[in-house]
Amino acid sequence: MKTVCRVLSAAILVIFILLYLPLTVPQLFGYDCSAVVSASMEPAIKTGALVYFAPVDPVRLTEGDVIVFRSSYGTDVSDVCHRVVSNDTEKQEIITKGDANSNNDFVPARYDLVRGKVVKTIPFGGNIALFLTSVGGKRSMAGLLLPAVLLHIAGSSAERKTKRR
Repeated sequence: MKTVCRVLSAAILVIFILLYLPLTVPQLFGYDCSAVVSASMEPAIKTGALVYFAPVDPVRLTEGDVIVFRSSYGTDVSDVCHRVVSNDTEKQEIITKGDANSNNDFVPARYDLVRGKVVKTIPFGGNIALFLTSVGGKRSMAGLLLPAVLLHIAGSSAERKTKRR
């Protein structure tokens, strides 16, 4: 009993850790990540992908680079992942366009809104990230941790009983 409880408890914790590693570890190396929620960059970057980006001096961005920048439409502020069309260093703004879009973005990305240059993408990783960071996802993960803790307690209790005998 104690071994089964400990193994199940450890397995649940390993699953938990493996799900959150891609969201946390890259930050230790200066990278950040964002989920792609639209098809504007397809086929290069599919909806649901997770993009990792590194800070970059906007002056160094060139045509063809894929960047993440902050954009706001009304009260909605979000990250946008689009390709650099041109970089106007005098105006300090970048003209961008989604690969699947027929026109350039209506509003240029100002230098102060550029979050970084995309260095890696993980297909479907964004869907997982969005779930894990949502209220429902956090509740699900808490619901996953509770059985792990209870199994650990049950295993420890069974071990103490065995030692007493």
